[in-house]
Amino acid sequence: MMQNFHRTHRLLAGALVSLSALGCQTDAATEEENGTATTAGAPTADALTQRQMDLVNELQVLDQQLTPVRTLALQDPEIQAQEQALIVEVDEVMERLSPGFLEARDRFEALRVEYGAAQQAGDQERLQTLGTELQGLQAQIQGAQTAAAAEEDISEQIESFRQDLFDWMRAEDPSTGALLDRVVEITDELESMGPPGGA
Repeated sequence: MMQNFHRTHRLLAGALVSLSALGCQTDAATEEENGTATTAGAPTADALTQRQMDLVNELQVLDQQLTPVRTLALQDPEIQAQEQALIVEVDEVMERLSPGFLEARDRFEALRVEYGAAQQAGDQERLQTLGTELQGLQAQIQGAQTAAAAEEDISEQIESFRQDLFDWMRAEDPSTGALLDRVVEITDELESMGPPGGA
């Protein structure tokens, strides 16, 4: 499950990939269960899905490597203020595009706490019930995030924030330059692929 929708680090602080690109991971994992096949010539949809999953997995590794310097960046007053303003605006857009988003997000966070308690208690029946509701809420939230990311104004603001964040990180630790360049390369490739399976 995503860790904290209010700060939306996948969208803003992490600034690694678009929400639609991140959303392909679960779908890609499902597709992989059906096997991947290639033919001589062009890659099949399954092969493209595998490529998407590999790229997202690589982004997760890069994200972990960049976490320390990104954490420092997010403590900078200017970056922090820019992030908070963008979070507020994105929340407003998601609620406008997907009425009920804020309520769903709050419900999701509350259920995550209950889910953790049920895990500790070993209550399998409760875990199943909570898991089903959490999955439904997550789908609703991801739909709102994807819709917001598709808004041109929002996507431009996210890109501006990402650029400022990356510039700060490069200045603080020049050794992150190559990692950040790879992040941009992967992001561009994922966005050019579109949804899993080319749909």
